[in-house]
Amino acid sequence: MNEMNWKTVSAGVLALAMLGCAAPQDNQGPAAAGVTCTQEVPTGSNMPRRVCSTPKSDADRDADAREMSRRAAQAPSFPR
Repeated sequence: MNEMNWKTVSAGVLALAMLGCAAPQDNQGPAAAGVTCTQEVPTGSNMPRRVCSTPKSDADRDADAREMSRRAAQAPSFPR
């Protein structure tokens, strides 16, 4: 019985250690480095996702969106 109690205690300690590792981290690190994080809901999902980006990656994404929009406007349309 003593060995079973030891196994139960060690399993409980292991579970608590794993939960401690999964705890939310402090947000000061990314904010101090110029990283901004937002909650976004992907298309086709109801589960929000945390998306972090830097000002440069935001500018690159905006430039890509403008380029795709420009190409779409110049693309030939199909006859109806």
